[in-house]
Amino acid sequence: HRAREEKFFQGDKIISLRKCVRPTFTFTDFDCYVSQTYFSIKTERLNQKYLTGLLNSNLIAFWLKYQGKMQGDLYQVDKGPLMNIPVLKSKKETQEQIAELVETIISNKQKQIDYSALLAEAKASNDFDREIQLTKELEQLTAGLEKAESEINSIIYELYDIEPTEIATIEKSIS
Repeated sequence: HRAREEKFFQGDKIISLRKCVRPTFTFTDFDCYVSQTYFSIKTERLNQKYLTGLLNSNLIAFWLKYQGKMQGDLYQVDKGPLMNIPVLKSKKETQEQIAELVETIISNKQKQIDYSALLAEAKASNDFDREIQLTKELEQLTAGLEKAESEINSIIYELYDIEPTEIATIEKSIS
């Protein structure tokens, strides 16, 4: 196997599994050493959280489905298709808006993990009041995640001047 440069594993980066049901790009701000089944993306040209939001958008999933590589129903996220994604460098305000939404998603996903563990403990100890409270909080977190993802998709569609009929086609194709 080829040796890879250590700089790709250190600090802020985006990692992505190469073969997946839906392309998922994860922002990490810590040293993270991954095998060659993952891509590590680093750039100083764009806000990396903005880029994470863009890459996880429905528009880019659609683009990768038809302009990238597929293995049956699985996306094969390789360097070639990634390098060819038409990434727009939007205004700083737009990048910051999407970056804040990505930060909200990261925070809420961690809370989901934490609350799920607490919910399991509440169920095991028959603490029904705590179980109800945590269930409600998990439902709110899920709704918040869906809202943030929807906002990112809306911003991306607007950024790329995608028409409502095209949006409907994209949404139907990737669902």
